[in-house]
Amino acid sequence: MSTAQIMATLFEIALVGVGAAAVLIGSWTIATGHSPGWVWLARNPTDRYSRLWGIAALLLGLGAVIVVISWSSPYRLPAGPAVGFGLQVIAVGIWLYIRSKAGFIES
Repeated sequence: MSTAQIMATLFEIALVGVGAAAVLIGSWTIATGHSPGWVWLARNPTDRYSRLWGIAALLLGLGAVIVVISWSSPYRLPAGPAVGFGLQVIAVGIWLYIRSKAGFIES
């Protein structure tokens, strides 16, 4: 195994870990209605957009996991990367919507 293969494998493991963490945080936020206090993006855990933020985190994490599994699995999903990136685009769109409605847009 070459160094590049080892680094790619470590990157895939890290990306799946980050994706899984985003899924867990998003699920927690959707279920409870407020995000964990240590989540840096949640400026106010009682924000009325917190469940929508949880959906965005869940979609972002699922998208990352789907993309990594699609690319690194021996069983190729034909639309896997497109679906994963699509979920991530939707998540970013939701996040931008929340930022614009909550008044956090930097000028």
